[in-house]
Amino acid sequence: MRGEFTKTFPHYAPADLFALVDDIESYPTFAPFCRRARVLSGEGALRRVENVFGAGPWQVRFVSEARADPPRELVIESSDGPLRAFRLRWLFESQREGCRLTCQWMLEFASPLLNAGATLAGKDFERRVLDAFERRAAATIGTRASA
Repeated sequence: MRGEFTKTFPHYAPADLFALVDDIESYPTFAPFCRRARVLSGEGALRRVENVFGAGPWQVRFVSEARADPPRELVIESSDGPLRAFRLRWLFESQREGCRLTCQWMLEFASPLLNAGATLAGKDFERRVLDAFERRAAATIGTRASA
């Protein structure tokens, strides 16, 4: 399963949005279904992160690698736990009116049952993630954006 969404954030610089997305340990406070995101090792450009996502009694734990190229790109990848393959690529592009944020993602579970469930929830999940990051940007960056 793959997807991509793009949104222009007026008045926000790429560095502002990159800092928000790169703050992986804050995801549980606002990202849908994220219960835990903890940096296990590394800092800066390459980090190993423990992730727990879930809803109700259902929970998925996996370790990912986050590679940062500030303020242009953040890539999070994993093939741990129930994941056959996971890739989340955030791109930040300066625009005259602010920053164009593109998120490309690919998700494949080892279980056909989990893949079927993820396929059903895919588009709604995309919308919820984008909405959550928009609210987080408004709350944390607000009018102090450096664009």
